[in-house]
Amino acid sequence: MSELCFLNAALRARSNLFLRMDCLDEMLRNPGAGSMIGILSGTRYAESLKHRQQIDCPVSRITSAIAAVVEEEISLTLKRAGDRIGSYLKLFLARWDILSLKAIFSCRIAGRKMENTRWFPSGVLNSRECLLLSRGGFKEAVATLQSRPEAIFRDCARLFGDPLVTGSVDRLCFTLDQCYFNHVFGGKNSRDAGLSQLQSAMRIELDRRNIMEVLHALMRGNGLEWRPASHFGSLSIGFLNRLAASGTVDDALEMLLSTPYSKAVQEGLLLYEHTGELSFIERLIEKKLQLFLRRESLLNPLSLALPLHYINHLINESLNLNLIALSPAYGLTPNLVRRELIIA
Repeated sequence: MSELCFLNAALRARSNLFLRMDCLDEMLRNPGAGSMIGILSGTRYAESLKHRQQIDCPVSRITSAIAAVVEEEISLTLKRAGDRIGSYLKLFLARWDILSLKAIFSCRIAGRKMENTRWFPSGVLNSRECLLLSRGGFKEAVATLQSRPEAIFRDCARLFGDPLVTGSVDRLCFTLDQCYFNHVFGGKNSRDAGLSQLQSAMRIELDRRNIMEVLHALMRGNGLEWRPASHFGSLSIGFLNRLAASGTVDDALEMLLSTPYSKAVQEGLLLYEHTGELSFIERLIEKKLQLFLRRESLLNPLSLALPLHYINHLINESLNLNLIALSPAYGLTPNLVRRELIIA
């Protein structure tokens, strides 16, 4: 408890550094990297931007500065947390490392170049390790991940050394997800209050993963090809299988209106009908995780919920800023970007 009292007091004091929606709105009203750098120069990102003046591309300067601030904040938080609390936070953070690994090596298997690797925030892995992973192949990935002390990365290294896993994008992504959720839910004492809070949060992330897997399988024309990464989500495998058997994305979304994710589906449905993109629904489910952690941190201010919320808020803010910085290159309008931003 004393560990969390000290840590939570420190994080609560730093919470006022997060950007408000009016700051993000100003960036959207004044698009362009130059304008964005000017706005960020009055925030916690100022020093990091100043140290990167030698970077010629303004967008690269912004994304590099954001990544450095996130890495520094995570490092400081883990140092304050101590070993026991830090182990829970590292397991939470490892989810973003897994998502980055999936993105990088899916491109590698498909023979595509991975662009904008800083779009994917790192969690436990530092910038040097992320650079090695983004530039190297599976052999280099095994060496990098084996050098980490955390068990989850050693398990990932073993997977990267298996040609059956690395021979297919679908198999690689499924196996990495399965590995992660096995670490979160498998073989641990669920009566531990900190672990229980972490598992409650990651049930939402597992639901997001399973829902999106079903919806994307339906978009490909075969919903029944989806596979659950774990059965510990709040949505049962039986329900998800019925969702997959519904036949169309529209029918599946209608079924999801009877779940705890109905609000995300309702808000994202109009945008899906307009654009044919599911990313809006996915971001709204991610918002549910942020809201859950915010509520838990207010109800239990001396619990693990507060550092989980702080870290999630930090990474989400980096995603918001990267989206704004990169949106002109992808032809995204300010209105579309605004709908994908999460402020909670």
